[in-house]
Amino acid sequence: MHASDVLHSNLGSFKRTNFARGGDGLNTKYYLSSQCRTLEKENRVILYNSKTGESIKISSECWKIINYLNEGFTIQEICAAAENEEDRGYLEKLFNKLLERELVISGSGDKEENQLESIDLVLTHKCNLKCIHCCVDASGLSESDLLSKEQMFSIIDKITQINLRIIVITGGEPMVREDFMDIMSHLRNNFEGKISLMTNGTLINRENVIKLSEYFDNFNISIDGYDEESCSLVRGKGVYDKVINSINLLKKAGISGENISLSMVKMATNLNGINKFHELNKELETQEVIREFDPIGRGRSNVKKLLYESSESYDVPICLPRAQTCAAGEKKLTINYDGSIYPCLLLDKEEYNMGNILEIENIQAFILEEQYKKSIGYCNLKKIMPQFHEKCSKCSVNAFCWYCLEDFYKCMKSGKFSEWCSLKKKELKYIWEIES
Repeated sequence: MHASDVLHSNLGSFKRTNFARGGDGLNTKYYLSSQCRTLEKENRVILYNSKTGESIKISSECWKIINYLNEGFTIQEICAAAENEEDRGYLEKLFNKLLERELVISGSGDKEENQLESIDLVLTHKCNLKCIHCCVDASGLSESDLLSKEQMFSIIDKITQINLRIIVITGGEPMVREDFMDIMSHLRNNFEGKISLMTNGTLINRENVIKLSEYFDNFNISIDGYDEESCSLVRGKGVYDKVINSINLLKKAGISGENISLSMVKMATNLNGINKFHELNKELETQEVIREFDPIGRGRSNVKKLLYESSESYDVPICLPRAQTCAAGEKKLTINYDGSIYPCLLLDKEEYNMGNILEIENIQAFILEEQYKKSIGYCNLKKIMPQFHEKCSKCSVNAFCWYCLEDFYKCMKSGKFSEWCSLKKKELKYIWEIES
């Protein structure tokens, strides 16, 4: 028997009558975070933070003890109630780990935990490139934008009432709008949080870079390659040099490389150059982002050219993996280029439409009072959340098998759910076998 099992067994002597209320220095109140989720199997419980993905595995007995926090007892009182020094020491270490993972928080720390944190604002569906893997199948420049500058101002005036942490500007390519700078000036003048730009980086130049550095805190630039050849296969000729030039211009304008991310979707066209992409980011002092190819949008018609078969093999991890942290519909929303509200950029499907922001009069009630969660779109979204889905809600590994709700959606639509489920259960059975 492991020492931890002996300790868990000893904690069975922990009695409710051992509590001594009050006392100097014992008045700091802590509670289980509203982000704390649980998985249970036999006599073990995995606690995981649905926002950060951090997790810890404990005994069922310890889980019962931790729940005394929500009855108003302090951490110090709970630890003091243990019947021997060894148990007290274990509980103190356990609570420190729970605090580090933000599974337990102070009474004042949970005020805004359930609040929406970010919005992706899609300015346009148009783009000046024709990338063969584009997940939104962006349209050409000849089309007109659906919303006017004044309507965009109206949207901004509404979302800046919500006290968001970050607004992400995206498209299509947002910079193709002729009124792009006017819209961004209006946003910056009315929003004190972070503003991030998702762009292909080809339209940044000497004339606009200073203004861009004033309007945006972060730049997320797609390149999908590590040199001209690999980039041009996906994004077109000459794009690579334009992106590199844009990064240099941003840095000269005072934007740190820490605030510039360079992303590459992993595809057959660049798979052998992952290390070269590492080196490119190191040389540019930019932040590396590698994404998996998703055969949707324009990528669906080019799937044979872009999809690759993975030959990677993995050893069984020695610690718990990061839990699912998809924020779609909970911590973040997307406002599409026509004003429609969706859970995220990838779930911009009519069944998940939560309304149109231009038609919402009281944005405070809609967002802060979570009226949007009463919409048909959100109710449909909840049906594909693994913790609520009829086939997944009671599964002991459901927090670790899905990291993106759009992936879950596609799997359900494909009719291959049972096959996928069986594979993931075999792959993840180790999480209940390893020590945590």
